[in-house]
Amino acid sequence: MGEYRYRENVKRGMAFVLAIILGGMAFLPGFPVFPAKAAPASGQQTTLTTAHGDTLLGHKLYCIDKGGYAIWGIAEKGDLYEAHRPSQASVPLSSQEQKYVFWAMLSLRAALGDEKANTFIRAINVAAKAQGKPEIIKMVSEEDLKTILYVPAVRAKYPWLEAAASNSEAYMQMGGMLSGGGSGKENAGVGGGKIPNVIASSTSLGTAKQVDAATLTLSFAPDGSDWDFIRSVPLEFSNNDGVSFSPVPTDGWTYTKTDSQIIFKNPNPKPSKALIRFRVEGTPYASGGGGYASAEEAIDQSLQIWECVTCSGTHGGGTPAKSDPWIHQRMAWMELGMVPVNYFAALAGDPTPVPEQGGIQFEIFRHEEDFTSTYNLQMYKYDHETGKALEGARFGFFERFDDKNRVNTERDGAAELYEGGEPYASHYQDEPVLWDGFRQVGSAVTDGDGYASQTVEHGYHYDKTFCDGHPAPTFVPVPEEEEDEEGEVINEDEIEAAQAENIRLANSWLLCEEECEGKAGGDFEGVHFHWMMEEVDAGEIEGIASDGGSEGETPDAGPTTGADGETSYAKSGCQEDCGQTYEKFISMKYSYTWKEFKARDGYILHDEHADDLPIEIITTDASEHGANRLWRRIFA
Repeated sequence: MGEYRYRENVKRGMAFVLAIILGGMAFLPGFPVFPAKAAPASGQQTTLTTAHGDTLLGHKLYCIDKGGYAIWGIAEKGDLYEAHRPSQASVPLSSQEQKYVFWAMLSLRAALGDEKANTFIRAINVAAKAQGKPEIIKMVSEEDLKTILYVPAVRAKYPWLEAAASNSEAYMQMGGMLSGGGSGKENAGVGGGKIPNVIASSTSLGTAKQVDAATLTLSFAPDGSDWDFIRSVPLEFSNNDGVSFSPVPTDGWTYTKTDSQIIFKNPNPKPSKALIRFRVEGTPYASGGGGYASAEEAIDQSLQIWECVTCSGTHGGGTPAKSDPWIHQRMAWMELGMVPVNYFAALAGDPTPVPEQGGIQFEIFRHEEDFTSTYNLQMYKYDHETGKALEGARFGFFERFDDKNRVNTERDGAAELYEGGEPYASHYQDEPVLWDGFRQVGSAVTDGDGYASQTVEHGYHYDKTFCDGHPAPTFVPVPEEEEDEEGEVINEDEIEAAQAENIRLANSWLLCEEECEGKAGGDFEGVHFHWMMEEVDAGEIEGIASDGGSEGETPDAGPTTGADGETSYAKSGCQEDCGQTYEKFISMKYSYTWKEFKARDGYILHDEHADDLPIEIITTDASEHGANRLWRRIFA
């Protein structure tokens, strides 16, 4: 988080991560085990803080009923929503609809950076590729989620969706979501197999068990009780810091299994470092303490359907202010259970640190600024016949908003002065903002020189967002082909794994860029500012999204670090818009006049004498704009 001061009276500009945070998309093998699957939130209630699904839950809710497709599909700030399991929803979803929403939400959660969703999807993709099934690569966007139930063409944008919905059991098995029931034993897999003590805590690359450097031997229980684990759990090897693993040993390594040891050998006296993963998926040692027993249970326990139970009664836009709860849009959220766990060891070298991962940086900045415009009026009261200054005359001060039609009462936008209200943050600070004719805004009493003055200030809060220019993803290196003596490629799996990761990163970047550009249009045009760094090659990223990069190279599409707040403020167009909005604000014209309501002792009120000169009306813009005045001798 950083603060940026753009001009002297700026409040602050704070960098915050957009709802779509893609830095977490990089896959990190072996997340620690979670003790239990998430408890369903059935019956929990929340009030919408905006019509767009924002809440005080710590996350927003995502619409699955877009207006025009669903019955009405309405929502408004203040609507009270309640969570239901899909099987208990008041307006039920069919079994197929539940699956569509489940898989779409899972991919959306992955695009939002949820580590569990990404782990599930990575595991699915590894198995799906081996089995010739569609991989989950392009993630469902928030906008597409709204119509995923209603528009076949939207579902067709995601070729994997129909396959996953039609074969949910198989896809969940591939992702390690289904446990088949736990063993109830400490350090035990779903089939009852006990995890050997020597590696039980080595569930990440950072905690990988270091194999004895002198003997190159990993010793298990000396009584042979770990023999079944040693025999049945396959080993996978990595020579690229865990970016990818292969069942083929790397760099000359070989191994022999006994009933209590795994003995490694390498003809090189200074062998290359290697990482070992014990692939427990599909064995009795697979983790399952919080997994789901079936696809139906996974959907019903993790997917939340939020339905309106009390209308706010404040709907607008042609909708009745108060409508039946059942015609409000339904919304979705997901709380996933535990992630699959693997176990790791390290050969040669120092204990292996967590490897550098591919990923995506993306930030949204907010610029807030309070504008003030000042209108200064002065007057003198004299005796018309003698020219004597008259002290003690009391006047009311009146103001009319001549440029009120330049205030946008419907929405914020480019160089707009917005009256205020959800979902926009900019707003006039005056109360009231608009009024008809003249209103009294002050009073004054003339001093010994017959002088009186009045100052009126108007305020406007400017509050808009802009992105960091969408730096390119940090792609992972794609290994060169390595061949054995017969000319067979021996690292094909590593190549494919790296390319798959790059494809996923590129597609996630494209989705993020598309979403940000979308936010900069439509209802938020001129409110959110999207821009692209010149050095970022979007065409190259599109190519990587198709092929994953060339062998022996690390794909490069430009800088992987976004522009800072100051630079982004200028290049996004937000700075120019802020300046134009301020210029418009201080150029707004108001008219002012005085009206005497108590004359000095011995005098009658001004305007009651036939010879009195009319008090002028002064129409002027702000002092900050030059106080360009127009005088009129009419009181209205």
